[in-house]
Amino acid sequence: MKYTKELLDTILKDGNATLLESYESYNQRMRIKFRCSCGAETEKKFEMLNLYKYPYCEACSLRRKAQKYENTCLEKYGLVNAGQVPEIKKKINDSNIKKYGMHPKKTEEVQKKWKETCLEKYGGHPNQNVEVQAKSEKSSFAYKNYMMPSGNLVKIQGYENLALDELVKLYDEEDIKIGRALVPTVIYYIDDTKHVYFPDFYIKSENKIIEVKSEWTIQLHRANIEEKATATIQNGYKYEIWIYNGKQKKLETLIFPRIPVIPATL
Repeated sequence: MKYTKELLDTILKDGNATLLESYESYNQRMRIKFRCSCGAETEKKFEMLNLYKYPYCEACSLRRKAQKYENTCLEKYGLVNAGQVPEIKKKINDSNIKKYGMHPKKTEEVQKKWKETCLEKYGGHPNQNVEVQAKSEKSSFAYKNYMMPSGNLVKIQGYENLALDELVKLYDEEDIKIGRALVPTVIYYIDDTKHVYFPDFYIKSENKIIEVKSEWTIQLHRANIEEKATATIQNGYKYEIWIYNGKQKKLETLIFPRIPVIPATL
């Protein structure tokens, strides 16, 4: 097996990744620096790229592996999780009864150990931890279709449907740009590391970028959000962040420079 530039180019092209450095020679042990299709910069061994054909950052790789698992389960069982198959559920339950006499989480010993671990790691129940809550929200926000007034379908995630419900009442559909191919990209830096920001929405007539966030994400990534906002404004765009809570209620609109606008109570 020859590890060549041509092989590397093919692997990266299949994942829409971009090579960040040039190399004089190639071998299976070398580490390849590249930019994932999401904009994150990362590196992997050439042999791993060739073996798994995953030219993505860690986060994107995990998402694709999870999707591959779901597709396999759907094809094999008709369900997205093998644990939902009645025969497998029964087998797991029988194994737990044999080993613990009941479901393991119901045993006093396991419950005590779980509580101690949560207290040490999160300072309490994991759902009370901002970082855990934000990760939970992110993992639950799979892409879904949204039908525009014209009947066109666009891919969205998270609370973007709530924002679009409002935007289509304020602007013509042609004025609302959605998706990486249509929105501007903004380069920003954190600790001298280059990042690429892909906004949620771009309003062409107003040269305005709109980002949709949950209140948990705002708390967790405040510094990162400020860097994005600063870079966006420096690039000449107007910038707003629309913040929603878990009840799908719009809490606040942040207009940069920071002018908070609280929605009126109905």
